[in-house]
Amino acid sequence: MQFLFQPLAWGFLLVLVPLLIHLINMVRHRRTEWAAMEFLLESYRKHRRWVWLKQALLIASRMMAVAIAVAMLAQWVSGSKWLSWVSQSTTHHYFILDDSASMGDTGSGGSAYQSALGAIQTILNAAPSREGNHLVSVVRASRAFAAQSGKKSPASSSQTSSSESIDAKPSVTADAVADLLARSVPSDPSSMMSRLIGTQPSAIDAPLHEAIALVRPVMEQSVGEKAVLYLLSDYRIKDWQSNANLQQQLLALPKGESELQLIDCSPVRHENLTIASIAPQQEVLVAGVPALINIMVRNEGVSPARNVTVRVLATDYSGSDLEQKPTASYSGLTTELPPLLIDRIEPGESVTRHTQVLFPKSGSHVVEAQLPPDPLQADNRAHCVLDLQDGLRVLLIDGDPTGKHSFFIESALDPGGTAKTGLLMTREGPEFLRDADPSALESYACILMQAVPGLDGRALENLHTYVSRGGGLAVFFGELMTDADYARYNAGWTKAPIGASDSTPLMPFQILGMATLPRSSDAGVPDMVAEQHPIFEPLLGLSNSPFQFVRVDRFVDLDGSLFVPSERGSESVSKTWKTVLALRNQKPLMIDHSVGNGRVLFTMTALDRQWTNWPQDPTFVVAALKMVGYLSSFRGMDTSKVAGTPMRWDFSSQEMLPEVQVICPPLAGSTLRPILSINAAPSGESSLASVIDSSRSGETEESIRAILNAGVYEWWGTSTQGDRVVRNMARNVSPLEGAFEKIANPDLNRELAGIPFSYRSVDAVGATTTLAGFANRNMLLMVMLLMLLLFEQWLAWSASYHLPSK
Repeated sequence: MQFLFQPLAWGFLLVLVPLLIHLINMVRHRRTEWAAMEFLLESYRKHRRWVWLKQALLIASRMMAVAIAVAMLAQWVSGSKWLSWVSQSTTHHYFILDDSASMGDTGSGGSAYQSALGAIQTILNAAPSREGNHLVSVVRASRAFAAQSGKKSPASSSQTSSSESIDAKPSVTADAVADLLARSVPSDPSSMMSRLIGTQPSAIDAPLHEAIALVRPVMEQSVGEKAVLYLLSDYRIKDWQSNANLQQQLLALPKGESELQLIDCSPVRHENLTIASIAPQQEVLVAGVPALINIMVRNEGVSPARNVTVRVLATDYSGSDLEQKPTASYSGLTTELPPLLIDRIEPGESVTRHTQVLFPKSGSHVVEAQLPPDPLQADNRAHCVLDLQDGLRVLLIDGDPTGKHSFFIESALDPGGTAKTGLLMTREGPEFLRDADPSALESYACILMQAVPGLDGRALENLHTYVSRGGGLAVFFGELMTDADYARYNAGWTKAPIGASDSTPLMPFQILGMATLPRSSDAGVPDMVAEQHPIFEPLLGLSNSPFQFVRVDRFVDLDGSLFVPSERGSESVSKTWKTVLALRNQKPLMIDHSVGNGRVLFTMTALDRQWTNWPQDPTFVVAALKMVGYLSSFRGMDTSKVAGTPMRWDFSSQEMLPEVQVICPPLAGSTLRPILSINAAPSGESSLASVIDSSRSGETEESIRAILNAGVYEWWGTSTQGDRVVRNMARNVSPLEGAFEKIANPDLNRELAGIPFSYRSVDAVGATTTLAGFANRNMLLMVMLLMLLLFEQWLAWSASYHLPSK
């Protein structure tokens, strides 16, 4: 028997007081000889056992009353099961454990995740001492997210639409995800916690509403149980403010015998630096050409950060003797670049620094940025992968047999000599688009058309397929094109091919024909005005117009009704295109049009001196290079993605074997990188796809943790010639995980309006849990004490002498 206030347990000695008083009264009795008493003594001897029994019961009841009163004051803690005999109710404890990357915060000494595990241990330790039976279920948010994301479409994300049906049943069940499900709490819960003690926070941003959606059906089916749902998280603004999914799931919880307890496992906001992004600056990335890498650092703390050093590492994977090295950080050759220095970063401010890296050979190379240690280590590292080729192939379709105007484009994109742009130009005639296989066009980063008078149906179909799949197309008109040529554009380009997967046409407007731009009376007004667009971004930061010396005499005019708002919905027609370069008379000179996953750029003039002198101006070279980079970016590989994003490698079955090994980033506390073996599955004609799916049945805890980790994943395959091939993919912690701004209690009450809940810090869990058990136990002792006192009063009355009533 244990008590919260052990010194008060000495009060049980007061139990002897009623017995002592009785003995004192016995000592005061004196034996007196009296003849009249003989009759009374004879009667007493006849009823002596009954009188002694009443006196013994009276003394015992008084002693028991004193013992119960002392037990209430000393706060009795009992691990026995007799209280369960008194009350056979069942309490089911549901724990939703937030194991997002932010729960690795060590600002209070230990991590917030370890504090959450300690809170679960405390609650389970107190459960056996409370009345009734107790069950426990534990679900980690990352496991629920991983299981659900594997069943969604690839476009799905952790932030699902708020219109998602709450009544829709989850595609997976809780028994496939939960660490513990409806397990009885033993007298010693430490063995039950062994499954959770070895876990660590994941690297993903795991939403809580998906875990709640998994346990809600279990709560609804458990009729007759009292459900207590605990949400153990760090309660930051980004997770709880205006989170419609979370609100809907909490509102849908079963009403009645259920509680919602919010347990805050993280301290107040403190200092933290985050690598917000790391990505190459230019779109054209090829081997042998220096690449600028932008690294953005954000201060999520409450005070300025000074003298911040960013460490930069470059890993080259182009070696001929490349082999797997799971015990090393990377299998490639790592070189440390000069560090980046940031003098000062204000709270909430982001600062970007640039570093230059050069990889001389093609390969899947890695650039890593590191920040100095701080309370949250997960967001101090970020990676990007540069899949470099020997050159970027660009197809130039020239409608002029003499090719006199192709000189300007070829000189800008591939000048030769020591000026390397990394672009490999190929010039063909218009018939190439008709005769080429669609798969052959996929090998080109973008296609440029110059002075092409018209294309037949087969060529337009190939172009439409190429662009809709993410390709880029640029169209320059020619000085020799006639009205009949423009009519062919209006007839063939303004309709999508029959049977096309995307119904958007290649050209969403009608061409009127050639027009002349009148001379301006003000020589200081340029003929061209650029809008905010990636192509002209390097030119827009100048104090004066970069097109001051550019002259435009002729241009191709469009149907003016497209720019006049009307009730027929012309606005909806123009949603897919916009003007990015205009003339001084507001007529469009360059139009950016979206078709499927790709883009089409129309330049409404010809590369001829009688039309414009722009090809002779230096700004044309800048715009041409940026144009190729912009058009090729829609099919380019992502240099990095957020941790938890599905990974897939597509390759030809004629070039590679289906067996693939993936070396994952090392887990926390380990230097050995785990290896996953995958067999690629057919994904099309002569195509294989190797996919990492965290929702696959049979995945172990170790493999799921490896899949949801952050870092560089090395995919190793073997070509049909026996050569080793490596492809890298980078997964980084979401920069939002480093934002520690907490949601205030008034804001939390407003967000959860209409939802009854209790909120407490993790430090208060032990005291409130114990007091909750005391409240129930003391109520039982109070009832027992009142009943015992009533019994004692009746027994005292029946054992005493009363004069008969007259």
